[in-house]
Amino acid sequence: MSDHFHFLLSNEAFDQFKQLASSLDSLYLQPGKDIWSYIWGSPEFTSSLTYAQLLGTRQVSPVYSWLWKSSCQPKREVFCWLLLKHRLSTRKLLKRKNTFLESYSCVLYHQSAEESLQHLFFHCHFAQSCWNLLGMANLIQNDTIATLSLFEAHLQTPIFMEIVISMLWAIRTQRNDCIFKNLHHSIQNCKTVLRK
Repeated sequence: MSDHFHFLLSNEAFDQFKQLASSLDSLYLQPGKDIWSYIWGSPEFTSSLTYAQLLGTRQVSPVYSWLWKSSCQPKREVFCWLLLKHRLSTRKLLKRKNTFLESYSCVLYHQSAEESLQHLFFHCHFAQSCWNLLGMANLIQNDTIATLSLFEAHLQTPIFMEIVISMLWAIRTQRNDCIFKNLHHSIQNCKTVLRK
């Protein structure tokens, strides 16, 4: 039979076939049932254990857990998730993607400052005034995750994430109203959106 395969296979493939046949000949089959075990130790198969084994594990900030456990509307949770992942369409992100705009400056800030995610939601004077309504402007850091962790420690309420997401949404709403509806932004309008 091996001569038959010799004509069908290249010399290299035929040598590999002979090695495989030799390995199979040396196997000793034991009587009894086969026993299967999983590398995670549990005798039970679950897809979550399989994915964990294949993908590995890594440390994730508790902010993500707070986000998905919040009682906000799903669209607001996704908005906040995009913010945490630095994927919101700020003018800086659009500039990086080579999208032409007349200006890449923040519409909420009267001086020329590029509208980055950190600037728009935390460092802009308007955003600082909004956070000051909750007494948290002085807690703002250069890192969003660190800022939200400080907010959680400051508010010390089970609904702190709902409050933070609502404020972020209110700032975004004011920004979008300025751009798309030509409306003037104000702290009072931000308060109104926050209360809703």
